[in-house]
Amino acid sequence: MSGLGKAATIALLNLSLVLALGSLGATALGQSALGAGIVAAFIATSVGGFLVALIARAPAEIAGAASSTTIIYAALAADLVAHAGSHTSVAQVWAALSVAVMLAGVLVVVAGYARFASAIKFMPAPVNAGFVTGLGLMVAWSQLGPLLGVEGRLWAHGWSGVIAHVKPASAAVGLITAFTVWAAPKLSRRAQPALVALAAGTTAYYLIASMEGLAVLGPTLGKIAPAAIAPATVASIWSFFDAHWFFATAWYVAPYAAFLAFQIIMNTALGAAAVGAIRGTRSNVNRTLKTEGWVNVLCGSAGSLPVTTIGSIALPAARMGGVTPSVAAISCALLFTAVFVASDLLARIPVAVIAGILIMNGFAMVDRWALGLLGTARRATVGRAQVLWNLAIVGAVAGMFFLGSVPLALFVGAVMAMVLLALSLSEATTFESIDGGGLASTRVWPLEQAQWLAGERGCIAVFRPRGSVFFGTADQLSARLDGVETGVKFVVLDLSRVTTMDATGCQIVAAAAKKLTGKGVTTVLGGVRPGSARGHEWRALGLTQPDAKSHWFDDFDHALEWVELALLRSRWPALETRAADLTDTPLTQGLSEGEVDALRDYVKTADVPAGPLFTRGDPGASMFVVASGFVEIRIADEAAQSTRLAAFGPGSMFGEMAMMSGEGRSADAVCLEPTRLHELTRDSFMQLAMQSPALYTRVVENLNRHLANRLVISTSLVQARR
Repeated sequence: MSGLGKAATIALLNLSLVLALGSLGATALGQSALGAGIVAAFIATSVGGFLVALIARAPAEIAGAASSTTIIYAALAADLVAHAGSHTSVAQVWAALSVAVMLAGVLVVVAGYARFASAIKFMPAPVNAGFVTGLGLMVAWSQLGPLLGVEGRLWAHGWSGVIAHVKPASAAVGLITAFTVWAAPKLSRRAQPALVALAAGTTAYYLIASMEGLAVLGPTLGKIAPAAIAPATVASIWSFFDAHWFFATAWYVAPYAAFLAFQIIMNTALGAAAVGAIRGTRSNVNRTLKTEGWVNVLCGSAGSLPVTTIGSIALPAARMGGVTPSVAAISCALLFTAVFVASDLLARIPVAVIAGILIMNGFAMVDRWALGLLGTARRATVGRAQVLWNLAIVGAVAGMFFLGSVPLALFVGAVMAMVLLALSLSEATTFESIDGGGLASTRVWPLEQAQWLAGERGCIAVFRPRGSVFFGTADQLSARLDGVETGVKFVVLDLSRVTTMDATGCQIVAAAAKKLTGKGVTTVLGGVRPGSARGHEWRALGLTQPDAKSHWFDDFDHALEWVELALLRSRWPALETRAADLTDTPLTQGLSEGEVDALRDYVKTADVPAGPLFTRGDPGASMFVVASGFVEIRIADEAAQSTRLAAFGPGSMFGEMAMMSGEGRSADAVCLEPTRLHELTRDSFMQLAMQSPALYTRVVENLNRHLANRLVISTSLVQARR
């Protein structure tokens, strides 16, 4: 197909939309305004589409009047008519509609410069589904009167009046048209349902008219004279423009203008994505938005419908291939010419036919995801509450929009989406409580202190929230902290698995910590570093208790070590302030003074500065006993993040497994401060075995006992980190 042929096809597709959407936009204004409505759609699609094609240069993204924006426009028209009452004039309503379109254009321009299109994906899915469904239902409902052959607004007649004015023959024409829209795609994939239905419905109308007369049928579109209507509309619109009227009207239509702008952005962003997926290209959405915004300001001032990307036209155009901006512009010029040349012929198209097409378009707009949820709700046994809540949001937003309150629909959707988010986060948040009696840090304490700690850890309570601690869940954590058992002296709150914590959560945790302090219980936080971005944020939000400088730690292990040290200092106040002699270590447990002296001949002492002692993979040539200072054993992951495996203070020993096996080091050792170490090398250990077998046997027994104790500690640590 040539470029001209593609342009002609697009023009034909747009023609059916111009007739249908022009009628829809003017529905609230009565039969006499249908011609002006069609001209308004004609200006939007021919003039507006032409300018967007030439300026935005977005291939296959055809712009003009679209169903989604026209129904908002029609809802505003109905609102204005109801608000102004019987004294209003069509020209005054059209002037107010033009203000809304121009305001929407300004908002779209701002969105284009602010690159707002990329943020449109954050619209909650059920809220968006509710808006789309509400739009579709309003389209279908607004055309019920024209379908039945009832002139004027359906609700103005009352039920008895509606029944009296129904024309069954007109309803039959509309139903034939609607059926054709449904059946055409099933008979041929290449069929254009709207055009086929337009032909079928119009043919049925005039067949019935030839047999029964026009009296049994509804009206036709009537005179369409763009050359006469457009200038008259512009003149009547601008006759109302003075400062007081403009600002009062702008204030009233602002919510509709905002929603129009939002829908234009949605249409443009989603249309660009769909066309890009078909063509394998990527268009400048923000440039298109800026163009559409200015075009709406211009065309709105001439009384046109809103201009936006028309997805139902852009997608078929993209599949044609080779639809350049020039082809799109030519299609607009062809449409412009066709309406002027064939205006008398178009005037003979039945209103019921247009109504049938629009009703099917309206039902097609009902969100497919929402319909799928209905089926899921009937079958689901797990997660049914979430499904029903999402359906409730869709129904509430659609209902508010259908009743004509766009601001209320926005408010209801936002509130219900936030409630659903709170419920979802609440379900995903858990609060694990652990008895500290079976837990231990990776700090290796001297044997006497380790044995004493084993009987004292019962006074430690551990709480591990997972997920979000916010206004919907923080009270649960507070209740658990308030319910700590008598005898608990320390509470360790591990926050490493908390994804977010809002101001309410921060303040409730702080209040709970303060209350525990009043009971004589010390609260310690793990998993939050005071100087980190998260630490600064939480303190600013109200997490002022416990004190960040002394009771906040990078991870749970360091927090638990601090608690263990606090317990030990209650029994040994001078712990870690004195150096440990070789006789104070597990290596010499049970040895006589003479045996210790003999062992000293095989052990050398060295002062090591702060920094690496050995690294992973180094030969395991010796073991160490800490006389003073502090050593950590660490392992780094692929991201160079270091995890502490063990920590050793005065009186502790490490490296014995590598020394005994002769294998390489399995982790890194780092001296955190200047450290004095007693070192027993593998060579000296072998000499001890040959020169003093009895002492060697006693030392090996101590090493085995020490390794068994380490295994118990490691097992409890695994339990703590599950």
